[in-house]
Amino acid sequence: MRIVLVLTLLLMLTGPPPVRADEPGTAQNATSAAATSMPTDVEPTEEASLRADHRFAAHAALLILIVVGVLTGIVLARRGRALPIRDIPGLNAFDEAVARATEMGRPSLFTTGGVCDIRRVQLYASMPLLRRVAALSGELGNRLIVPVAYPETLPVHANALRDGYIDVGALEAFRADDVRFLPGGQFFFAMATMGWMLKEQPAACFYFGWWEADSLMLAETGQAINALQIAGTDQLYQVPFFVAACDYTIIGEEFWASSAKISRDPGLLGSLGAQDLFKLAIVGLIVGGVLLCHYGRFAEWVDSLRKAFG
Repeated sequence: MRIVLVLTLLLMLTGPPPVRADEPGTAQNATSAAATSMPTDVEPTEEASLRADHRFAAHAALLILIVVGVLTGIVLARRGRALPIRDIPGLNAFDEAVARATEMGRPSLFTTGGVCDIRRVQLYASMPLLRRVAALSGELGNRLIVPVAYPETLPVHANALRDGYIDVGALEAFRADDVRFLPGGQFFFAMATMGWMLKEQPAACFYFGWWEADSLMLAETGQAINALQIAGTDQLYQVPFFVAACDYTIIGEEFWASSAKISRDPGLLGSLGAQDLFKLAIVGLIVGGVLLCHYGRFAEWVDSLRKAFG
């Protein structure tokens, strides 16, 4: 609740924005075309000032409502009352992919790509997924290789890999050489990873994080070596490439939902549930507004249904 109080105080201190000359109801200089084309601060009329105050109050109330909803969702998640997350096919295929690689006697591969540096929040959202794949690999005795494009992200990947092995009591399976730093930038990383893939022949490939042009390069290589591939990203302009070359693609917001579902972090689960409720409320408002705008036609349609089925 302290966050809500701080936001409320900030909103009160900042106050509503000044009314511009182009606001409806404000004074206009009819004799000068330049004055009408370039809005300037003028003394607002009572009507325009009241309208600006109402707009500011509505924005402040909406912001506070969202913050309170997210905090409530987090508190409920910490008490074990988080909203359920629906099954995601790509996430459910993790077990199948690692088991397939184990049966074929080939390793698995997990990478966040050549542009997912330490500043990308997608990197941290991908680590619970890497930890899950590492746990499955440790449990089944499968080797997991992890190419990394940035030196500062190397310990992040290594810790997630180690934690996954520790989760299933297979710390002895951790090999530092399996987390390999491939320098040179995006395309040098892609070419080095493609060479490593051709050498190791992984039977399961996982691509998660922030992706750009190297997405199709790695996905095509994985398809050439007959690997079962699962990809996930919120970069929608890369989704078509993953859809074309991978067996499963986790698209957009499902990427964040997958991270929350795997990690079971109360903060992620609570905020995700609150956001879903707000989205449903917005959809309900849109549908309700459309029905009210066409109330006469809607009433006639309901009457026709009553006559048809009554």
